Amino acid sequence: MAEEAHARGDFASLARATFIRMLHTVDVAGAPREGKRHALVDTLPFNAMFDPEHKQTAKRLWSEFTDRLERNPDWTPASADDDRLIALFEPHTQEFQRSEVREKVNAVAREVEQTLLAPGPHRMHIASLRPLGRGHCYFHAMRWVDAEVRNGGFEQLYSNTGGAEVADAIEAHRAIGQDRIAAIIAESLRYARLRKPSWVHESVATTPALDVDGPPRTWADLDKAYYAEDDAGADALIRQRGDLFDPPRSS
Repeated sequence: MAEEAHARGDFASLARATFIRMLHTVDVAGAPREGKRHALVDTLPFNAMFDPEHKQTAKRLWSEFTDRLERNPDWTPASADDDRLIALFEPHTQEFQRSEVREKVNAVAREVEQTLLAPGPHRMHIASLRPLGRGHCYFHAMRWVDAEVRNGGFEQLYSNTGGAEVADAIEAHRAIGQDRIAAIIAESLRYARLRKPSWVHESVATTPALDVDGPPRTWADLDKAYYAEDDAGADALIRQRGDLFDPPRSS
């Protein structure tokens, strides 16, 4: 149910379904009822399935939900359609409406995916996105680099694609004022050029020029530095720099 609710933009239903799944997960793990409040607040369902505009509302309601569970030990909702659970969400209906930014994010994500998957010499490579403009390239680069680093670190990023996306990711983060994240990614490229030059994609083997000072940090150290930063994500690119997504002017 959660996946279907997410697809149609019904974030209230998505939240309720996620709450039930989280409740079930904690119960299966044998955690005490009073421990549910903090057990899973920052886990995958909140971070990956909820839109940024709705995440904080979902977290607040999760705390209220677990408070009510503690005060009512006989209440254990079995489904997202539980009447008392629905009543908890009713005052927050407007907060769960899909935003214009989210609609734009989804539209850009679809364009990027369709273009990357289209047959051609640059299939699944960021070069295929150039005709769409800088915004789409930046959007993909930010998402790709973030996903790779969070999954397996910078080493995974360079072993998989040679870091073909890092130049655009650096520019993208700078475009929205995330200079520290841009600097960490630039450091990762410097390390790749020094230690693993055979892994580095030809498009970033010599350019961009890197303004990086200090002794090289390992990828493991850079992973930790990256995780410590508060990344606003590719959504912020659309929110702050919507001009980057204007159609390219024909020459």
